[in-house]
This record gives sequence, structure tokens and C-alpha cells, in this order.
Amino acid sequence: MQTPVRDNTVEELFAPIRVRAYSSLVEAAHIPLLQLDELTATDRMVSSRRAEFATGRACARAALADFGVDAAIRKRDGGSPAWPQGMAGSISHTRGFCLAVGSNEGHLLGIDVEEITRMSSGVERRILVDEEREKLTGLPADDRQRRVATIFAAKEAFYKAHYEFDARYLGFDVVAVRVFDGELEFSVSSGAVDASVVERTTGRVLLSRGRVVAGVSINPVGLAPALPSHA
Repeated sequence: MQTPVRDNTVEELFAPIRVRAYSSLVEAAHIPLLQLDELTATDRMVSSRRAEFATGRACARAALADFGVDAAIRKRDGGSPAWPQGMAGSISHTRGFCLAVGSNEGHLLGIDVEEITRMSSGVERRILVDEEREKLTGLPADDRQRRVATIFAAKEAFYKAHYEFDARYLGFDVVAVRVFDGELEFSVSSGAVDASVVERTTGRVLLSRGRVVAGVSINPVGLAPALPSHA
């Protein structure tokens, strides 16, 4: 069985926030290692999804262990991970690959990984706002796919971090994403997200092995709602 491997390049997406990132290929051998509070969430999962879930939890627990935390990461009613008191984290997976990050520095985290070749015209129509779509004009096909994958990963990472502050599901039109040399810049698009939250958001992106990985953090200090994971 492959054990999760620490990924320093992903950790750098969140600098100067101290995080730990671990990744692994999906393996069913991680299923018996699930803790009881995690295992109950897999009862209705098909075998492939159960292996994916277990591998993601293995990566997340490895990240938490670097901070001296040994705890189950149960699945909340909405499906998101419930992080232990004092910790924040995020999990992502795609086509047999899982990635997780964890931190104890008080920032909300979002991580997302997307396969570049999976981006299609249908994905573009679903996730892009007009501002983003206009910037695709004239791009070669490969560059266009990379840009769409980057925006997709950036929005997913933002939504995961935002969910820890405000537990509701958001559409892809609530923020617009700009990319500058690996740095992500977010702006309010639909008005469904408060501008003060977006102003506290930072993110970066990297390309690796045909995948885009986006890391996003939100500084919640002074923002009103309690964190669902810590309630």
C-alpha cells in the first residue's frame, strides 16, 4: 500500500501560512484504516467511492498528524469534512488521485485539483462568468483548457474555504477569477458573497502532471458566523 506523501509544492501555495499537504493514489487498502466515525459515512458508497473517501481521509490525517493531532475526520450532513477543534483543512480528488491540506493557524483552507483534459465547452458554459469568458478569446485550444481548469479549480477551492465560514452551497457565478503568474485574484460577481470575505481571500495555482492544483485561504478574523467544523 502506498502511504500518503508530503507535497511541499502544494504547501507553498498557502505561504506564509504554515500548512501540511499530503497526496496519494487512490487505494482500497486505506479503507480498513478508517476510524469508526469515518467508516459509518461509507455505508452507502460503491467500492470505488469508498476507496477514494478512505484515501482522502488518510491524506488528511497525515497532514493533521504533523501538528500532533490524531482524530477522526467525520463527514458532516452536507458532505464536507468536520475538522478537529483548532484545525482547518481541505480534501480534493480526481481520477484516482487524492490531495489534502491541514493547518492550525486560524485561516480557512480550500484545495482543489482538476484534470486539464477534462475541460470542455460544457464546463466553460457552466462555470465561467462573462468577464472570464471574454479573456478566452483567441487563446489556442491547449491554453484555453488550462485557463478553464485553473478557474474551475480556483472557484472550487474558494467555495470549500468559504463553506467553513458560511455553510451554504454557491453557484459558479458568485466570484470572478483572474490569474497572474500563478497568483489568484477574486472579485465579487453575483453579490451572493460578501465583499469583505473576498477581500480576505488569497490563492495560488500550480500545474503538475496534467493537473491544475489551486490553494485558497480566507482570514476569518472579525467575520461574524461561527465555523461549522468548530461549533
